[in-house]
Amino acid sequence: MWLAGSVLLLFVLLLACAFTGRAVFTFCKPHHKPHAALWFSPVTGLAVWIHTAALLGWTTGFPRLAAFVAAFLLLALSAWRLRDQAKILTGKLWLLLPATLAGAVSLFCCLLRFHAFNPFNDAFTYLVQARWLQSHAFLAAVTRDPLHPALSQVFLYQNGHHRMGASFLLAWIQSLTGSEWPHSVFPSVIALPLACGGLALSGAISLAVPARRRLCLVLGLLPGLTLSGITFGAVHAFLPQSFGLVFGLAATALAAAGGRFWLPAALCFSAQVYTYPEALPFTAASLLVLLLAPSARRSALLTLAAGALLAAPEWPRVASSLGYQIAAVAGVNSPFSAHEALEHATGFNAGPWQDRMSLFLQPHLNLVLCLLTLLAAACGLARAKRLAPLLPFAAILALLLAAWTWFRFGSVNPWDGTTGDPWRQARAATYAAYPAFVLVGAGLALLWREKTRLRPVLRLLLALWLATGAIQHYRLAEPRLLTMQEELGCESNCWQLLDDLLRKAPPGSVALQGFDQGHYKLRRFLSYLLMDHPISANWQDDDYIGPNLPGTQKGAPPPTGYLLTPERPLHFQPSPSGH
Repeated sequence: MWLAGSVLLLFVLLLACAFTGRAVFTFCKPHHKPHAALWFSPVTGLAVWIHTAALLGWTTGFPRLAAFVAAFLLLALSAWRLRDQAKILTGKLWLLLPATLAGAVSLFCCLLRFHAFNPFNDAFTYLVQARWLQSHAFLAAVTRDPLHPALSQVFLYQNGHHRMGASFLLAWIQSLTGSEWPHSVFPSVIALPLACGGLALSGAISLAVPARRRLCLVLGLLPGLTLSGITFGAVHAFLPQSFGLVFGLAATALAAAGGRFWLPAALCFSAQVYTYPEALPFTAASLLVLLLAPSARRSALLTLAAGALLAAPEWPRVASSLGYQIAAVAGVNSPFSAHEALEHATGFNAGPWQDRMSLFLQPHLNLVLCLLTLLAAACGLARAKRLAPLLPFAAILALLLAAWTWFRFGSVNPWDGTTGDPWRQARAATYAAYPAFVLVGAGLALLWREKTRLRPVLRLLLALWLATGAIQHYRLAEPRLLTMQEELGCESNCWQLLDDLLRKAPPGSVALQGFDQGHYKLRRFLSYLLMDHPISANWQDDDYIGPNLPGTQKGAPPPTGYLLTPERPLHFQPSPSGH
């Protein structure tokens, strides 16, 4: 049921975003590149929802009434703008089905095989924030309390002025669905930007080169179905990144198209500020490159100016937190070679950490196929009559290549002090994924158009690429859930066990006893599930919670309570010290 419900929710969210975004495009010239609205309505609508979520998150939080009123007003205004376009809207709904597939595959394979997704990662932070926002506005200061350690994630983002746009949207969708806990909607929410990103990629290709609609649609499936930085970010719960990279793609592509698309481009640019400003320098650089192109100069200027104005309330927070966010290092020491970075950026490598895998398994074969695909794309681009729409994406890749080179040869590994920072190398490869897919997709589309005799080969390549990627995501579901399965001692339905824990939670406080560094992820996640209970535990070795608790009170014991232990993490035991 969770899988079916998640797929349905994803489709409904995508439909709502497409509906809202299409209303925004009514302010653009209807006769100027009408297919742009077809591809970019979902991501533009998503940007509008992010802006509205930010307004609600700061002022009221997400009580049920406020959430429904805001959604109703947004959809009602969109319906009024689209009152004469019913036939256009219903005739294009089928496009949302493959987009839903592309957004769902990487994460939903875990739901299909094991009825679970792995929350022992950054999901913890965003789930805590979303639940807290159900009854609080973000303006309400949270108090650091060692007996409620999960709230440290709210304090961290309030005190550090970090981006909250994606967390606001997660909280809003939780409230709209009537879910008591945000983890029930989390898979659909993090799949939403992947679905919108696939359509935006199709749009970027169609605006840059002459290509058939169906071919653009197939090429738009690449980020979601293949093994790349896009799906790596989704399965590891990089929620802000998943949203922010999509907005950067859309803002660049729409501004490059010139004409009257500056409004949706500005909405996407400012939505990136609210969700993931770490990638903002690359988007801004691409827009500055467009100032050199006379046909796109006006659109780029308006995008920058209007986008900066729409994000005005967020700029002081960005100025305060951007340095910290860029400098942050996560994960473990996992060396990432040059060819793996190239494959990761172009859809041939799942990425570092436990789900490391080449698309075609055998590393040498995988690299050869990757290089052959890039060669085919380069041959197609060599036949392009206009390269201006692709220049901003090439500029982003050039900047990321320079950054990757520095992180490879000029920086220090933060784990062992050797040369090269593997975490930031992988991060640069992830940022490069959407621009790389635009150039590769545009090149293959041009080759398809110009070399008709090669179409059977290209058809086989795309089919093999997409099908193999989907199969590998299915296979990767097991290692992606391994941490959770080992900690909870379950093969499948792990979330059912956690939901049972919630239902059985007794009143009073809980002590997490014996959870050492080897069980820190489980200990951390239990603090989310037990947010409504005072909790006693040692957080000194937890880099998410420990630094954000009062220094002299970390692990302060509650007066009464129950025990949870690593050996029996799902069974409450009376505490010997309780009374």
